[in-house]
Amino acid sequence: ALTRILRSYVAINRVDTANEVFRRVLILPFLDRSFTVGKLDGGVRGSCKGLGGIYADVLNYVVEECGPILQVMRAENEGLSEQYDLVGDGIAFAVHELLINRLHDVFSSGVADTLHYSYTATSAFFKILAKLSWRPEKTLRIGELTLGRWNLPVYLELRTMEVMTSLEDELSKSILDTIQKNKDTPNPYYLEATRVLWQNVLKCRDRNSVFLEPVAPGLFRLSLQVLCCFVDWAAKASTKDVAVKAWDQVPPKMLVYLAKDCNILAQELEENEVKELTKYLYGSQISSLESGVSDHVTKALDYIAHQLRSASSSCFDTIRISLGNECIEGVPQHLKSTVGIYRLSNHKAPTTASGFVASILKPFADFAKEHPDEASAMGADVVTHVVTEYGNQAIKICEEVKNTEAALKRFRKNKNKDKESSVPSTAECLRMQFLLDIQELKRSATEVKVDVAQVVQFNQLEEQFQESN
Repeated sequence: ALTRILRSYVAINRVDTANEVFRRVLILPFLDRSFTVGKLDGGVRGSCKGLGGIYADVLNYVVEECGPILQVMRAENEGLSEQYDLVGDGIAFAVHELLINRLHDVFSSGVADTLHYSYTATSAFFKILAKLSWRPEKTLRIGELTLGRWNLPVYLELRTMEVMTSLEDELSKSILDTIQKNKDTPNPYYLEATRVLWQNVLKCRDRNSVFLEPVAPGLFRLSLQVLCCFVDWAAKASTKDVAVKAWDQVPPKMLVYLAKDCNILAQELEENEVKELTKYLYGSQISSLESGVSDHVTKALDYIAHQLRSASSSCFDTIRISLGNECIEGVPQHLKSTVGIYRLSNHKAPTTASGFVASILKPFADFAKEHPDEASAMGADVVTHVVTEYGNQAIKICEEVKNTEAALKRFRKNKNKDKESSVPSTAECLRMQFLLDIQELKRSATEVKVDVAQVVQFNQLEEQFQESN
């Protein structure tokens, strides 16, 4: 009977009237009961949590209540599917109008999560509805028209504020509270700041919570923005810039954790992220694009990776200088005390190194226990700095004492009738003491696995303090 009625409407050229009857009698009463603000809220006002339930009810209604009618319209021998489109002209367009006129909150929420949920739920709804339609392309066009109502620039701005605020808040916290020294978790990073950064980078392409295809380029830029923000912070921190409060009162040697994170992150960007970012930026289009499509992604990430490696290198430079200065701290006072000892009368020639020498490299040794690989790379430089500073001060002291003794000798030349003393002079004792100290320092360097062959200052000072011919 329904088939004959539908054919009759076709015969008298009144298909529009039939479609309107279906719309007014069959579709709108149900949709009118379903599309309410109360159901949209889902128990939480303004959350749009009920939107998915509304769409599920509509799809169930189409399958269970409208199924027999759709079967009649799709009967191949009747040719009615070319005239009637209950899903597209009826349901899809009615949903579009109800969203705009009654449930416009789905388009204008000021909460990014709500906008994402309502957008993805609506997109999924129209895709499923299109599969039930005899003319799916029309249903999808209505879906695109509906999705075009979302204020996506506002959504992108909300996500940008959310992501940047999350990272900036973390970058302002003291590093001492966030270092993860024990690597017993899947997360490869030591600093909470780096972990938050990486979570935000991944978040930008998370389809379940943030990513939307129309704003993919904007989210890609946001990914680069958070990476650049971190790079700038790391570069300043690597030089102990006072503007970076997170590193205030933090010992320079703790920069090793930032250096490690920068290297890990740079490697991740170079090895994996070009492919991942290109895939989510271009989506399904990537297979049809030219092979050079990821060039700009590669260039952007290569630049950031280079900056991260530079920051890491700067961290190690700061650590080297700090360890060198920490080792040499107190040495001038010890050397002055040594001079005082040998200025006493009846002093004997030294036979052992000064007691303080064995502990000079202790700061470096402690660092090497925690970070053997990094210590190995910088050991020769640290020891070179220590030996050079020690040598410069020892040589200066020897010269000053020698000049003083020469002046006294000239002053007493007219009274010099005493027998020459068999006790070595203060300058001679200091020369022998400094030679023993340099040899002890060389032994200490060997103990902390420093290749002393790379520290040419050892041989130079040993030769200089050898007994004169």
